[in-house]
Amino acid sequence: MTKPAFTCVGFEPRKAGLNPNCGNCMNWKNESCSVRYILDELYAETERFKAIDWMMRKNKGIQGLM
Repeated sequence: MTKPAFTCVGFEPRKAGLNPNCGNCMNWKNESCSVRYILDELYAETERFKAIDWMMRKNKGIQGLM
C-alpha cells in the first residue's frame, strides 16, 4: 500500500480500512472540516510553521523592481 499524502490528527474513518482523506472522514460535513480550527492550532505550534512564518515575516517584498 502506498504512503498517504498527508496525515491528519482529526481523521476518523467512516469505515475501517479507508484511505485517510477528507472525503472518507467523519468530520467532513457540508463541504468543510468540522475540526479545522483544532488542526490549524496544532499546525501553528510545529517547527515547520514557525520556520515558514519567520521567512514570510522577514521578507521585504519586491520594493526595488517597480
